[in-house]
Amino acid sequence: MVNHGIDSKLIEKSFETLHEFFEKPQEFKDKFLKNKDVDLFDGYCAIYSETIYGDKPDYHEGMMWNASHARHAIKEQEYWKDTSFPELQLKSKELSLDVLKAYALVLGLEENFFADKHEWVDGISTSDHFRINYYPKKPEGASGRRMSPHSDYISVTLLLQNRLGLEVWDKTNKRWTLVQPDLNTFVVNTGNMMEFWTNGQFVSSMHQVPHRAYSDERVSIVFFSGPQDSVIIDSRDVKPNEEPKHVPIEGGQLLRNIWENLYEANNFKENTINLEALVAAGEACMLKGLTTLTRCGDVNCSWHCRAPRIVVLMFCGVHE
Repeated sequence: MVNHGIDSKLIEKSFETLHEFFEKPQEFKDKFLKNKDVDLFDGYCAIYSETIYGDKPDYHEGMMWNASHARHAIKEQEYWKDTSFPELQLKSKELSLDVLKAYALVLGLEENFFADKHEWVDGISTSDHFRINYYPKKPEGASGRRMSPHSDYISVTLLLQNRLGLEVWDKTNKRWTLVQPDLNTFVVNTGNMMEFWTNGQFVSSMHQVPHRAYSDERVSIVFFSGPQDSVIIDSRDVKPNEEPKHVPIEGGQLLRNIWENLYEANNFKENTINLEALVAAGEACMLKGLTTLTRCGDVNCSWHCRAPRIVVLMFCGVHE
């Protein structure tokens, strides 16, 4: 997305701030480590501390803020309050609402159908997150991917990147396609919540950041936009004449289920399937005919099943 109205100087300053943080000594960054007993979202993650898919953790660092706690969540934190991030978060939020309005108009809905459900309202939480990522140049002998194949769990994602690395799966041509970087261009990804909401008309995009021959140090800034926690994601509100493909669920509950499973990724041995071959084929959990995905057996679980290796990709047998 170009001509988005966000000042290029603000974006450049934000990338400078990002670099300054990740260049800090490890002991300084560790002060911001995530504490899942306090909050599943806020905080710093070190290299090899996140496992997005499979057995091997990913080779990246990240820092994330949960904007659902307060619209000025970043501004309230001492280290970040005087940086450019609070302003960029607010500008990204405004831009995401414009994108959601466009989605609604394409579907023939009232312009604010999605935007109203994603607004920041005092006392009401949303699934919004602001995240910065750092991908060091791969050292000799390093294992794992930089960021494993996955699709985003929220409604829409806005991403800024400085170098080559991001690849999106092209389902038509069956190949991974590089997304060319431009500091002032936002990459817009449709997320899982929007796919469920539109009953599959808008498809969530599978993407990754692999180790390639061209892989160099890379950074990105990401704004994840999700609905207010109490909003029910129900495709019948968008496609009333279609049989729903997914069980309705509150946005906040879906988010919690996914992130809890990320932290329980070592408990999936009895629920595993060979997703490696599917990812290689570029169709991981996105095929219409998948009937081999394992459900957890809990009749109340619906499609947000607690088989972590599957849930991490956000498609727990929903296309059966």
